[in-house]
Amino acid sequence: MSKNVALSTDIVRMASMVLRRYKEVTRLNLSEAKITCKQVKTLIAALRVNKTLKGLEISLDKWADTNVKALSQALRTNKTLESLYLFGIKASEGGKAMFEMFKRNEVLKHLDISGHDLKSEEAEIISEVIKINKKLMRLSISYDEVGIEGARAIYKGLEINKGISVLRFAFKQIGPGFAEAMSKIIKVNKTFKELHLKNINLGCEGIKTISEALKTSKSLIYADLKNTMIGNEGAYVISEIIKISRTLEILNLMDDNVTTEGVIAIADSLEVSPKCMNVTIKSRCVFHRIYK
Repeated sequence: MSKNVALSTDIVRMASMVLRRYKEVTRLNLSEAKITCKQVKTLIAALRVNKTLKGLEISLDKWADTNVKALSQALRTNKTLESLYLFGIKASEGGKAMFEMFKRNEVLKHLDISGHDLKSEEAEIISEVIKINKKLMRLSISYDEVGIEGARAIYKGLEINKGISVLRFAFKQIGPGFAEAMSKIIKVNKTFKELHLKNINLGCEGIKTISEALKTSKSLIYADLKNTMIGNEGAYVISEIIKISRTLEILNLMDDNVTTEGVIAIADSLEVSPKCMNVTIKSRCVFHRIYK
């Protein structure tokens, strides 16, 4: 039996049986399943007794609020779940119960929250989770749209919690001031090893704002800036970071509107980089330099 199981609606009942009987299963993906109310109850009952599951992916977008609350209660006593991926969680009564569970869970290390529009109220609740749960190591927040108030709220949480080493943001639309808030997040957190900002339309001005923080980071190893639309001018900004960074090893600049001019600037900066670095630009252009 595979340790990773992805299930659709018609076999949710089997998922419940698997959770009850098979110790080999450590990860369950129900993100694509359209689960009925009856199936939800069966699934929650199985989760209450399961002692092996370490990763769960599930969409709450169509769930009744009472079922979301019941799921939070089932997960509250779980002692094995380390990674949780939730789509469509809202600041409803059930959603708030789930967020409250996040705060108190001492096993959870990787939290992935995604949805459509990140409301300021939801951002404030996420911020409280970040402040309180010091066991979190990996945080991923993906929404179609986030405003400046949401970005600021999350910044306040990360300002207090210094233990998160992997931060992943994915927003299709960002409000003004996002880059400034992001810069502050990088500056105050001394434990970031990975920063993922792909598909966020930072542009040249955005990367300029963030660049000073990236220059001074003493922990960042991997920066994913894919499809952030920085262009050649942004590539020049990145080249200055490469020249002085003593920690950055992997940099993803794919699909960033960087032409030959920007590629040459990056390549030249690698010649004086104090660190081994692997830089990917576009889909077929990889620069790799080993520093001795």
